[in-house]
Amino acid sequence: MNAYNNVEKEIVVPATVKNEFKKLYQKGIYKELHRRKILTDIQLESLLSKNY
Repeated sequence: MNAYNNVEKEIVVPATVKNEFKKLYQKGIYKELHRRKILTDIQLESLLSKNY
């Protein structure tokens, strides 16, 4: 049995990394919605051009 089984570690992610991940995640969702024809070209461009 490993001695590591019951060890809990807290991983701290900087706010800037969290924000960048959120932006990339949102853009990926928008692109997928566009690929599925749920968003138009204009809607996609509008969403991608926003600065969050």
